[in-house]
Amino acid sequence: MSQTKIAISNCQTEVITLSCPLTFPAATTGTKGYIFLKAEWACNVISFNCKTDSGTATIVVKKNGTAITGLTAVSCTSTTLDTAITAVAIAIGDNITIEFSVVSSPVNLCAELILIRL
Repeated sequence: MSQTKIAISNCQTEVITLSCPLTFPAATTGTKGYIFLKAEWACNVISFNCKTDSGTATIVVKKNGTAITGLTAVSCTSTTLDTAITAVAIAIGDNITIEFSVVSSPVNLCAELILIRL
C-alpha cells in the first residue's frame, strides 16, 4: 500500500482537502472505499464538507474506529454539503478514517476535513 504525506502549514486552522478527485464504478451494494489518516499533531475536528459532480455516496468519518457524532451518515451529492459539528478532540497517533459506502456512481467526489490545530 502506498502512502501519501499531506503537507501541513503552521497556521491555526488546518484544512485537509481530499480532492483526488475520486470516481467510483457503477453502483454496487456494499461497495466501500476508505481513506486513512494518522494524526501527527493534536487537533479538533470541527467540520466536514463534500460534493460530487454527479452521483452520490454516504460517508462516515471515524476516530479510532468509532463514528464521530454528526458525521455518521453524511450524504454526499452534487450539492455542496458543509457539516459543522461540535469539536472532537484528536490526539497525536489517533487514526481518522473516512469511509465511503452506499455509492451510486459518484463522479469527482471531493471532501474536506476541517481541523483546528491545538
